Amino acid sequence: MKSYISNLEKNELAKMVKLSDRLHNLIEGVYANKIWRLKYIKETQKYFIPLAKGTPFEKDINVALEKLIKSL
Repeated sequence: MKSYISNLEKNELAKMVKLSDRLHNLIEGVYANKIWRLKYIKETQKYFIPLAKGTPFEKDINVALEKLIKSL
C-alpha cells in the first residue's frame, strides 16, 4: 500500500481521482457491514488523510470519515 500511495503522490490527476473515489466510498460506507467499515476507517486514517492534506478533498474526507466512525 505504501508504494501505491507513493505513486499517487507523484501523479496529481491520479491522486485527485483516488481521493474523489475515497470520499464517495466513505459517504456510502455507512451501508456496509461493520468489519468493512472498521478496515476502511483505519486505512483512511493511515493513508488517505495525509494524502488529502492541502487538497480540495481534505475537509470533505475528514467530515465523511467522522460520520462513518459515528455509524459504528
